[in-house]
Amino acid sequence: MKWQNYIFLFAAFLGLCKGQVDGCAQENIRTTTVAALNSATPWLYLDSGVDTIPANWFDPLLADGTWHVGNAPFGATTGPFCSSPPAITPAFPLNTNLYLRKHFSIPGVVLGSTFSIIADNDIIAVYLNGVAQIGSPFSRDNCGTAPGNVEYEQAITLTGPFLANNVIAIQIRDRGVLSYFDAKLIVRFCATAADPCLAQAKACNFYFSGNNPRITNTVPAFAINGPDNVGFTPRILAQSGELIGVMNSNREDTIINPDASEVPISSIGLPQRLSRSQFKPFTTYVANIPIPQIGHETFQGNIQCAQNRCVKVFFDNWQVMSMLNPQNVDHNINNGGTLDCVVFRTLPTGGPPAAC
Repeated sequence: MKWQNYIFLFAAFLGLCKGQVDGCAQENIRTTTVAALNSATPWLYLDSGVDTIPANWFDPLLADGTWHVGNAPFGATTGPFCSSPPAITPAFPLNTNLYLRKHFSIPGVVLGSTFSIIADNDIIAVYLNGVAQIGSPFSRDNCGTAPGNVEYEQAITLTGPFLANNVIAIQIRDRGVLSYFDAKLIVRFCATAADPCLAQAKACNFYFSGNNPRITNTVPAFAINGPDNVGFTPRILAQSGELIGVMNSNREDTIINPDASEVPISSIGLPQRLSRSQFKPFTTYVANIPIPQIGHETFQGNIQCAQNRCVKVFFDNWQVMSMLNPQNVDHNINNGGTLDCVVFRTLPTGGPPAAC
């Protein structure tokens, strides 16, 4: 079943419901694709062919800051089905096991979910917050070019528990010829009380590819335990529909607190505070086309002080690229306003947050 059909079935189900569903008022029910599990987003991984696999690799409290980071889909051999180039190095070698972890958040109580995996060859284990979700392996023995390829998807029923901050852990195995992995999660949840982080995200003039808060009613969340001075988010897009190139900022980013107050980012974290420009625009080039993202500087203090935060990054100036030729700058925008920003949540890297 294609992703569009899943969404249609969710919508049809919602249309039959009146009043409350599982104790949730109808107007508070949301259905969204979890942006953190979209294709082309980073996963933490270890490969049995080159890495030592810890016995508790699926434990949500495992300190996974030293795991490799790579964007799905993963594959080792190109071909008529596995046509995507390798996304990790080494590139999921044939005849090995790949162990994957992903941190993600859901701003409410989950009422139902649809989780699908494309894997070549076998799905060995799936854990959600340390709890096994399948009783025996699934064999797919082929792959597709992207999630939505009905022939090769394996639907997994996630029995929970779902939490505000979650860790999903997956083991897949390749048996030769081709190797591939990709996944996608759709959740139906009861939205919690007014979320100041979501309100700020909706107000900003920019958002991240795969999650427009004005449509999904969710704030994207990203793990920040990767290397410094690289982009760790999807592409930044403009609500105006303009194609954005290189972005810059000279203003201090802020933290949005649960009471909706904003504080300078340099006020967080003692005894060593986060720096004024801890999070900053970072540009990746693909075929000479600038792809704006958010990166971060080296954390001088305890990185856990930056976890579980709602961060707003401001932009002072940026390029608007030509729609006809994305390599060319159409014009520049200077002196950005208070709504020229983007908002995201930071995920934990494993273990309880440290006192800051």
